[in-house]
Amino acid sequence: MIFIFQSLFAIIAINLLSFNAIDNSKVETILWKEDSYPTWEDYKGNPQNNGMVAETSTIIEISYGLKKGKVYTSVICAFLPHGSWVKAKQKSDYILKHELLHFDITELNARKLRKRYAEEIKTEKDYPKINKIYKEIIAEWQSMQSKYDAETNHSINTQQQAMWNEKIAAELELMVDYK
Repeated sequence: MIFIFQSLFAIIAINLLSFNAIDNSKVETILWKEDSYPTWEDYKGNPQNNGMVAETSTIIEISYGLKKGKVYTSVICAFLPHGSWVKAKQKSDYILKHELLHFDITELNARKLRKRYAEEIKTEKDYPKINKIYKEIIAEWQSMQSKYDAETNHSINTQQQAMWNEKIAAELELMVDYK
């Protein structure tokens, strides 16, 4: 019996949009759960002097394997407390909601990845497509995160912020089968 197991990770330090590979055995994470979000107390990183009030780091982790010609995939969305930070005097419920929408955007893209895998990865012959699909979704995710911050001006544009809140909630609902 042959069993191949691989795992890939992508981190986006929101606002900086840096892309790195990590070793998850050393990283504290909070898994995305509906109606159970991180609080400011979970933002454990050191504030940066980059003009930002806060940053949220999230991850999409994929694991996959092959057993008897059948492909198994797993996609996890998580928040990274030590990569996330806020300037103490800038904390507000409004800013937290903006930051947590970055987490929702990550979950939305994790759902898109789960959907693509469910639709396109069926047998051993599909195995080579796993990384290609992953890279496509990660690129879309980065683009969406950048667009979100640009259009909301990092939450300053309250009208755009409200539009994004509604948009992401609706898109998550459309993808509920891939939660």
